[in-house]
Amino acid sequence: MNVSFATNDPFNSIVVNEATGELLFEVSTPFNLGKRTTTIRDAHRKVVAEYQRRWGHDRVTYHGETRQLSEWLPKKGRWSSSRMLLAPNGKAYQWKQRGSSRSFRLLDAQSTLPVAESHRARHGFFTGKRRNLGIEVGPEAVPFLDAVLLSFIVCEKERRERASASASAGAAAGASAGGGGSC
Repeated sequence: MNVSFATNDPFNSIVVNEATGELLFEVSTPFNLGKRTTTIRDAHRKVVAEYQRRWGHDRVTYHGETRQLSEWLPKKGRWSSSRMLLAPNGKAYQWKQRGSSRSFRLLDAQSTLPVAESHRARHGFFTGKRRNLGIEVGPEAVPFLDAVLLSFIVCEKERRERASASASAGAAAGASAGGGGSC
């Protein structure tokens, strides 16, 4: 199943089945200084998950159970960007970023076979084929699609923060070296 975000902002978007257009989830993150909370609602508007971000105290509530992010979706290692998801089916999966790309794969931790893979938005300037940000989800992961979505949102938030920090560091280095502006 291919799921697609209606916007390139996975924190404020509806999520649909790409093939049918069926509404699957609504993701919202109201602006708030300090604590930010991303809420995921299913097609019936029932809250299935929340992701609260606070300085060093991120929490996840999944189907009514609240845990620290580091418990629900632990990092593979201290400096790793990979995260482990213990799914409702009892199996462990690992989100890994694909090299320097902006996409992720969710791998079965034992077999290392992919069960889901994200794809970034394409504007279709050259190919004429536009595609929204989305996730291709294999049959094994469809029963816990909400956990796949929530864990992807966490990984994507962290990827965007790393990219922003890297861009800021590069801009600061360029400015201090006399690089100035871009024009």
